[in-house]
Order: sequence, then C-alpha cells, then structure tokens
Amino acid sequence: MSDFGARKYPAVFVLIAVIAGIVLSDLLGINSYIYLIIGLIFFPAAIIFYYRGNHFFSAILILLAMASTSALNYAFRYKTFPPGHIANFTDDNQKYTIYGTVNDWPDIAENGTKIILEIDSISAGGQVRNGCGQILVKINNPTGRIQYGDRIFFDSKVYSIKGGKDPHGFNYRRYLNLKGVYGVCYLPNEYSLQIDPLGEKHFYSLIMALRSYILGTFRETLEPNSAALASGFLIGETRNIPPEIYALFRDSGTLHLLAVSGSNVALVIIVFSLLIKGSTLRESYRVIVLLLLLIVFSFLAFNQPSVIRACIMAALIILGKLLQRRIDYNNIIACTALIILSFSPTELFDVGFQLSFVTAWGLIYGMPKVSALFAGIQRKLYYKWIIWPLYVCLIAQFFSLPLSAYYFHRIPIMSFISNILVIPLVSIAVVGELFLFMIFIIVPAGGQFFGGLLNLLLKLIISILQIFGSQSMAVIEYSNISVALVLIIYTTLIILGMAIYSKPARKLGLIFIMLSLNLIILRGLWASKYEYEFTIF
Repeated sequence: MSDFGARKYPAVFVLIAVIAGIVLSDLLGINSYIYLIIGLIFFPAAIIFYYRGNHFFSAILILLAMASTSALNYAFRYKTFPPGHIANFTDDNQKYTIYGTVNDWPDIAENGTKIILEIDSISAGGQVRNGCGQILVKINNPTGRIQYGDRIFFDSKVYSIKGGKDPHGFNYRRYLNLKGVYGVCYLPNEYSLQIDPLGEKHFYSLIMALRSYILGTFRETLEPNSAALASGFLIGETRNIPPEIYALFRDSGTLHLLAVSGSNVALVIIVFSLLIKGSTLRESYRVIVLLLLLIVFSFLAFNQPSVIRACIMAALIILGKLLQRRIDYNNIIACTALIILSFSPTELFDVGFQLSFVTAWGLIYGMPKVSALFAGIQRKLYYKWIIWPLYVCLIAQFFSLPLSAYYFHRIPIMSFISNILVIPLVSIAVVGELFLFMIFIIVPAGGQFFGGLLNLLLKLIISILQIFGSQSMAVIEYSNISVALVLIIYTTLIILGMAIYSKPARKLGLIFIMLSLNLIILRGLWASKYEYEFTIF
C-alpha cells in the first residue's frame, strides 16, 4: 500500500468518487433510475468480493457504487421534475397563487429585492396541489420586510429563466438552475405578497436580531466606512460598503477578505476558547459551547460556502481532539466536502466552494514543505510573527490565483504585496471587533473608546488599499483562459512543492514546464489570426 493510499486517506478517495458521479451525471443527463440500478449492482458485488478476500476489487466496487449514488443524488435533485415541480408551470400565461418559504437571506439592492422561495403548494382555478422546487421572486423596490424563514404567498405568473453565456462564458440560467431555481416571478412591491412572519422565538428571528445588534454596535462606535468594513470582515455583510472602497478591494486582489472564511472562523474559535478556558466547565461542555457557537456564527455569516466549509472543518477538528483521535487534515477537508456535497451537490460548480477547497488543500500541501526550510528558527519570535504569516499568505495566493483568474478574468499584479500587508491587519481587526462587541455589551462607554482605536486601524487598511488598488495599471484584464492552462499551472505548483526536497522532481518539473510552454506556443500558432464574433444580449 502506497503512502498515499486508501487506508491512509479513505475520505479523499470517496470524495473523488462522489465528484466523478456528480460530473458524469451533469454531463450525461440520463434518467436517475439508471444510477440507482447501477448502485444496486455494485454494492452487493463489493460485499461478495470482500468476503472472498479480494479487498482491492471490493474497494473499487465500493467507490463505483459511491459514484453512482452521488450521480443519483444529483440527477434526482436537479434533473428530475415530478408533476408538482415549479418547472412544469412556467410560461403557460396563467396566474397562480404560490405558497412557500423564503429559503435564503434576501438580496436587497437599491433597485429591488430578490428572494429565493421554496415552493410547498400551488393554487389555480380553485384547485390546490402540492408543489416543489424553488423560484426567484423579484420585487421592484428594496425592502427589509421579508426575512429568511418567512412563509409567504402571492399571485403571479411564473416565467422560465432566460439566459445564455455572456462574453466571459457566464450562464445565468445554469447558475440559477444549479441552485435549484427553475422559475422567476415579478412583483411590483412588497405589498403584493402576504407574510406569515416568524415568531419572536424562531431561530431565524433570533439570528436576525443578533445580526442587527452587531451591525448597530458598529454603527454606534465606528465611522460609517469603518462600520461597513467591520461588518464585512466579521459576518460578510457588504451591502453598506461604498462602491469605491469595494473597488479598491477588487483591484488590489483582497476582495476575498470580505467573504467570511476559515481565518475568521479560526479567530472566533480561538477568542472564545480562551474566554471559556478558565471556566469550571468540563471539556465535553466546552466542546458543546464551541459547536453551538459555530452553528450560530455560520448563520450570522449567511451560511456562505466558505464559512460552512470552515465551520464543518472546525467542528470535525474539535470533535477529533475531544475523542483523542489523530488529526489528518486531508481527511478532514475531504469529509467536509463530502458533507456539503451530500446535501447540496451543485456546490461543486460554485466558484466560492472551489476557491475555498483549493486554497485549503494548497495550504495543507505547501505549508509542511516550506516550514521545513525554517526548522532551525521556528522557535524565534520573528519567525512566528513575520516569516510564518508571510509564507502562509503567499502559498494561499499561489493556489487561489489561477482559479480566481479563470473565473474573474483579471489578475491584480500587486496582490501578493497588498495581501501580505492587509491580511494581518484584517485579522487584528476581526479580533478587535469581537472585543468591541463584548465591551460594548458590558460598558457602552468603554466600547466607544475602544471603537475609536479600532477605527484608526480600519482607516489604515483603507489607506493601504488606496495605494495598491487605485491605479488601473495594478490590474491585468483579459477575455478568457482555458481550463487546460489552469490544470497546467496547478500541476506545476504540485511539482514545485515536490521539487523542494527531490532532485528527480526538479528534473520532472523542468521537463513539464518546457513541454507546457511549447504546447502553449503551438496552440497560439495554430489559432486563427483574426476571429470576428458578435454576441448580442
């Protein structure tokens, strides 16, 4: 058994099978029952081979069965439309009374409000039938009247989602379909629908009240721009960030800091772990407190894919330490991805999901190799506070940049330097925001004083961003790059990691880079010199 084998990393192999099943199901588009039949064949065959002592073929069949089960899950959820599915009611020029539950946090903008509605029943001509699926409801004015979890009903026609690829290859219809949304309704204002509001003791109501209190605390203790940044850094609330400041994050390559990620979750867990460490609670009760904290924090951050990934990872690590198990981060990340894809297989195609896991695996792959170079100075303070954060930041950027460039068609050329300067400051700011919130609860006047200090730090971050993000020359924009080029870049990064301690890997890396460059040159020579294409939307 090789070092990277199924026994050492079982979750990784299962994840590969699950991803293969989702991709094949998306590409083939065959009936979901075929995957069910295939799975019913592979599972008994795997058991037979196992009891006959042929564990290798048993493992292969188990992985194939997992792939077919994953394909079944994807096809049944997103390719199969039962009679009551909302996709069967679109574009028939009939007005329906639609009942459902708001299934995501409302997207409130200046020109309107968008909500995702999970359908439970549809009424037309006096006949009510059970419904399923999701629709996008567009309201023509901004409103905070509707909350996540509200039950609503309204009268409207249901339209299919129009779409196609834009010049950058983005397909809006597929984007919504992958979220389970197959119809859209238009309402003139929020009074066109009736709301069965959440009770005051409903979980979502408590979450919204806590969010409002956090945002109110920042507004009372910080300047407007600083309060908007603090909300973005801590819980991902970016709606109040001025467009010019948002553009600075985008052009400086630090936009990821406005999406709650693993670093935010880690900082929250560290702060609260220190707070309860001196308590009289037993270890098991402390774990329960931290797990509950992770659940609440995930909802506060709108359950973004990056924060869900980080919270599940943190929960698995906390439980592993409680059970005194050996922590293997490859299996932890793979288990996290399996949990997410089991409940929402279309997350595989989400850019946030991909960036989150690519960066996490890049850190796990690269950090041990780079840290070994500094084995002699790892106890030094300058290593812990300067060198270690520096190469963690660089590794994360190296592994996230190719995928980010593929999706967003822009490369901030100063992003390495800007991230090195800004990320540590943002981490300090997040810790400061947690203490600001707690101080303000106990002593409001103390919160005002502490907020003044934190305000200086947030203004410093904005000033640094203005240096790196205000010049157009700081960004390279382009039309598109191929998937093959992205794979070549990631393969090169993996080989370079191996090459740090392996002479054969260095030779292999040189050969691979030369072959890749020649292939890129040949592709450029074979491409048409002039290509005229008009895309009209």
